[in-house]
Amino acid sequence: MNELKSKPMTFRNWNNLEEADKLLLKNIPDEWIPSVYQYQDFCFIRKFCPVDISSWVRIKPNLMPNGYKQVTFKLNDGEFRWEVRAHTEIPNTPGEGNGNVWRISRIKIDDGSVNFKKYSEHLVGNQWIRGHIFYDAIKAQQNNIATPQQILILENSHFKAK
Repeated sequence: MNELKSKPMTFRNWNNLEEADKLLLKNIPDEWIPSVYQYQDFCFIRKFCPVDISSWVRIKPNLMPNGYKQVTFKLNDGEFRWEVRAHTEIPNTPGEGNGNVWRISRIKIDDGSVNFKKYSEHLVGNQWIRGHIFYDAIKAQQNNIATPQQILILENSHFKAK
């Protein structure tokens, strides 16, 4: 593995990065640099995403109302519309303290058949679950009535960003 001898020139806000990110970026292989994305002080490596995020996908960075940063990647593969999100910790949530994470979801594209029913799926561990199950788990957690299985769904649907 070749170490970078100086800060990567692809990062406009190098001074805003946390020291741990600077150390990580100085020590990753040069070929990984194109897969690194930076939004303000939030930095992550696309190579570590559980699904392939090509460099051509649409990217939308956001500063969310309750203070966390989120970057959304959207793509369409002809069968599904994908949304892959990387975000910082969300304040005052059960996941606080887990660090930066990925979330992956997809929506089935209408195939034109008479019996087509639109649905969404969310990646939980290595399995896809239907959207209504995922959103029921979120609602139960918000109401403090989540079952152990629902809590596990929410925990396993967030993947470490680094």
